[in-house]
Amino acid sequence: MIPMRRFITLCETLGEAKGKRTSNHWGKGPAAKFLDAVNSWERQHSAIMNKVHLEIEKRGETTVYIDMIMVMDVADRNKGLGNEVMWMLVELADKFGITLTLVPTAQDEDTPNLPNWYRSFGFAASDSGMIRYPEGDE
Repeated sequence: MIPMRRFITLCETLGEAKGKRTSNHWGKGPAAKFLDAVNSWERQHSAIMNKVHLEIEKRGETTVYIDMIMVMDVADRNKGLGNEVMWMLVELADKFGITLTLVPTAQDEDTPNLPNWYRSFGFAASDSGMIRYPEGDE
């Protein structure tokens, strides 16, 4: 079996960028600073990120869409890796004033309770999926 290679996809409204980027690529403002901080965190925590697939997309100056967060190997699931990445996203979102949005979509039968998992990080139902405002905002 060929091991999956972990990568982060950071998309913008006008295109897709894969891999390491700088705020010059994403523009300026809170979302760009948030994406830079995520990029820095993942470089410092490569042992975790080699096992987690994360796709996030900038949707304006203060909103980031989480397209996917998945522990790739079933043997690595239920060990807290996804939780650690999600806590990082939540903490950085609070720090930079970022609203996080997502649509919970199970990738397989091992992840049937995704809405409850996201609620544990402060997400709430919205018209288009789930949303989490920065701590202190509503």
